[in-house]
Amino acid sequence: MRPASLPGMAIEIQTFDNVPQGELTAYDKKLHALGIMKTIYVPVHPRVTEIKIELGRAAERTVNMFQNPHRRQQDLMHEMFFETYGDWSRAALNLDLPSFPFQYPASGSNEAIRETIAFHASQSQTAGQEPRIHVFEGEYEGYTAHAQTHNVTIVKHSRDDFEASLEHSLKPGEPFYLSMPSGIDGNIWPDYDRFLRHLENRHPMTRLMVDLAYLNTTQETPIIRTDSPVIDGIFISMSKSYPGTYYDRVGGLISKTQMPGLYGNKWFKNLNGLLLGINLMTNSPLGEIPADMARAQRHAIDKLRGVLGDDLTPSDVTFIATQDVPEDPSEIQKSLLRAGKVRYCLTPSIIEFLHK
Repeated sequence: MRPASLPGMAIEIQTFDNVPQGELTAYDKKLHALGIMKTIYVPVHPRVTEIKIELGRAAERTVNMFQNPHRRQQDLMHEMFFETYGDWSRAALNLDLPSFPFQYPASGSNEAIRETIAFHASQSQTAGQEPRIHVFEGEYEGYTAHAQTHNVTIVKHSRDDFEASLEHSLKPGEPFYLSMPSGIDGNIWPDYDRFLRHLENRHPMTRLMVDLAYLNTTQETPIIRTDSPVIDGIFISMSKSYPGTYYDRVGGLISKTQMPGLYGNKWFKNLNGLLLGINLMTNSPLGEIPADMARAQRHAIDKLRGVLGDDLTPSDVTFIATQDVPEDPSEIQKSLLRAGKVRYCLTPSIIEFLHK
């Protein structure tokens, strides 16, 4: 039943339509003119917009989820999100959710990443140890940014020679943050299983934190092993999986370790965002959107090869491309270097294709 409104108060809906647009830097404008970007922004996909509109039409029913907070009606609503994620991702992850008993909704994966790093810093400092986290060279900048904020040392490793790189630097109990598919080059890392086995055999006390932000962005659905004893936590995000949800901030963490800084999120959570995530996953199966986005990626690559070179290579992630570093790289190529490759975000070119 629709709740009664206050008498005599007309409702006028506001939008952001007339808010001034942010200013691009001269560097960004130069990249956009070429049809590329440095930072990974994801183009809005029409299927996501369609589902959002349908969810909006159902507002008279969905608004009931906010009723009766005094009865703690909302406390467990996030569990449906994680259960849906487990079902939706089955072909890729085969998640055993009970083995990750601590399940926290969060403002995308970013909030959860920040809290895990803050907790590690606090625990290490209490124990009189130097807090350190480990990443591969060229990984997602957010790991480093949050670590620096909390005075955590970042140890960077070569992904191509990880056995030797880890041998004398990875201490028991230290966390290693890794994105899969990889934010380094936008590809499904073929040595992921070998890396897991190496940690299990040589560094079994490592706390591997797997970031699944790029799941549902590759044309081929990867098989990502999640049953390893070294995996301590898995970050979940809708921002790239469903292009057009970045500002909805939908995500979370499933963990084998309790995270006190996220405990309160059973109350301080975004029910609209979680419901959106549930409806996206139930109405758009794993692989549907990237299969469509691959057409736009091919269009962008064909267009950009004439400008950037014939060796421009599409990544598995459908809005990223890479290129070997030329002998005499341009200033733009130098600015896009990442772990020995030039990495391009194709979003401006993809948007042009999607809007045709």
